[in-house]
Amino acid sequence: MDKINKMGRMNKINRMGRMNKINKMGRLNKINKMGRMNKINRMGRMNKINKMGRMNKINKMGRMNKMNIGQLQKVNRMV
Repeated sequence: MDKINKMGRMNKINRMGRMNKINKMGRLNKINKMGRMNKINRMGRMNKINKMGRMNKINKMGRMNKMNIGQLQKVNRMV
């Protein structure tokens, strides 16, 4: 799922111009480099990151909402 997630889904979001802004702010870059996004997708750990307040800021800006609801759940079901 990692390759599909990075190559397929991230690219779509990049084309829509959503991930780019967040990446420039250095939020998702740190999460991705630390390998946390991959673990989230495999183990369904969105809740921990939400409690730590990392994804919440992005959610409040309305950028991650579509991905969280649609794509991360699909990934979790498929894994």
